[in-house]
Amino acid sequence: FNAAQRMVNDARRDNGALDKVAKGLDDPRFADLDPSRRGQLLTTIEAYRVSNAQKAEADARRRQADEERQFKRAESQFNAAQSIITTGKILSPDYVQQVTQAVAGTPFEGALRETLRQGPERAAFGVRPLAEQAQTLQQLRGQLNTQGTDPTTEKRVSDLEKVHAEAVKDYAKDPLVAALDRGVLKAIEPLAMTDMPSLVNGLAARTQQAAVVEQQVGKPVSPLTAQEAERFGEMLATLPAADSSKYVATISQAVGPRAASALAQQIDKKDRALGLAFAMAGSQTTNGRFTSELVLKGAQAKKDGTSTKGEKQPDVKVASWKATASAELADVFPTQTATDAYRDASELIMHGMAAEQGGRLSQDDMRRAVELAIGGKL
Repeated sequence: FNAAQRMVNDARRDNGALDKVAKGLDDPRFADLDPSRRGQLLTTIEAYRVSNAQKAEADARRRQADEERQFKRAESQFNAAQSIITTGKILSPDYVQQVTQAVAGTPFEGALRETLRQGPERAAFGVRPLAEQAQTLQQLRGQLNTQGTDPTTEKRVSDLEKVHAEAVKDYAKDPLVAALDRGVLKAIEPLAMTDMPSLVNGLAARTQQAAVVEQQVGKPVSPLTAQEAERFGEMLATLPAADSSKYVATISQAVGPRAASALAQQIDKKDRALGLAFAMAGSQTTNGRFTSELVLKGAQAKKDGTSTKGEKQPDVKVASWKATASAELADVFPTQTATDAYRDASELIMHGMAAEQGGRLSQDDMRRAVELAIGGKL
C-alpha cells in the first residue's frame, strides 16, 4: 500500500500520470492489496484528477482574461494615438514608446506602424494656418472633381479634411492649447495666477504668443487659456467693482486692443458682464471713472436687487430698461451681435446708475446709460 500511495502522490499533478498509476494498480505486485485500500487509492486519484482539471480551467480562464485585458489596453492605446495623429497633432517620443509597448504582439501592432507613417504629412498639414489649410483642401477637391479620384486619394483628402475640422474646433475652444498640441508653440509661457499684479506682469510674453497664434487662426487671440480665463474671472469677482474695472483697463492696455477683444469674447462665454466690461475697457464717464465699473456694479445690483428698490415710479419700471436700450440702438450697428452687446451693456449701466441713486432712474438716465455704453452720442 505504501508503495502504491507513493506512486499516486508522485503523479498527483499530472492527470496522464495518474491514469497510468490507476492502471498500474492492476499489476500482479498489487494483487494482495486490500480492496478498501485499493478503493481509497482510486478515490484519491480521482480527487487529484478533478483538482488538476479545475486548476487547468482556472489557469486557462486567467490567461484568457489577461489576453483580453492586454487586447483592450492595446486597442485603447492605439485608438488614442490614432486620434491624435489623425487630427494633425504631434506625439511625444515617450508616448510613442508607451503605445508601441502596449500594442506589441497584438493585431494593432501593424496598424500602429501604418498610422505612424501617415503622421508626418498630417502634422505638417496641421501646423499650417487655418486659411491655408482650407485653401489647400479646396484646391485638392477641385482637382478630384475634374480629374477623378480613387479610394487611396479619397482617403488621403478625407484625412486632411478631418485634420482641418479638428483644428478649427480646437482653436475656437482654446487657441493657445491648440497651437501647443500642433507644435506651433513649443511651450505656453507660465503665468502666475496667484494675484492680479503677478498676472499683469506675466502678460507680456503671453501676448507675444497670442500674436503668433493669431497668424494661425486669422483673428485676435486671447493671451489666456480657457482654464486661466475662468480663474481670472473668479479673481476679479472677489474685488469691488471699482478695483475690477481698473484691472480690466490695465490688462486691456497691457495686451493691446486686439488681444483684449479676444479676451472679452473668451470671458463673455462664462461671465457676460465681465466680458462686456473688457469690451469697453478704457472707456470713461464724464466724471473720469471707468464705464466698466458701472457695468460690473450694475451686474451685482441687478443680482441683489439694490437697483430696483425705487421701482414705484412709472418711468423706472425694470421691464422698460432693456426695451429702452433696444429702441435707442435699433438699426445703429450692422450686426445683431453688436446690437445685443451694447443693449446688454446699457441695461447693466442702468442698473449701476440706479443702485448709486437709491434705486431711482429717469428717462434721461436711461438715455445717458446707452450713450455711455456706445462711448458717444446717438
